[in-house]
Amino acid sequence: MDTRSAPYNKKGSVPLGPGFTGWALPHRAEVTLPAGCAEGMGSNSPYISVSLEVPSQDEESVSWQKAEKNRVDADTALRNNVTVMREVATRLAERYDCAD
Repeated sequence: MDTRSAPYNKKGSVPLGPGFTGWALPHRAEVTLPAGCAEGMGSNSPYISVSLEVPSQDEESVSWQKAEKNRVDADTALRNNVTVMREVATRLAERYDCAD
């Protein structure tokens, strides 16, 4: 049974792009590694998901003054998060020889 969550299921999120199952927001992102990665990592789970949280980008979780000081514009943060998650998924898939 496939138990991974549907990609792009976060309101307002964008997909990570071709070849990647995941989504990104300016303050959060998630990618599901290809099938087979979990086994290579010693897990019995069918899939492994990697997530990223960027507190300084989340207006609701930090005070306004601190957030304003540390925040980059939302488009830049979103592009950065997509890039980071694509790189993480690619490197882990290569390391565990489980690329699709």
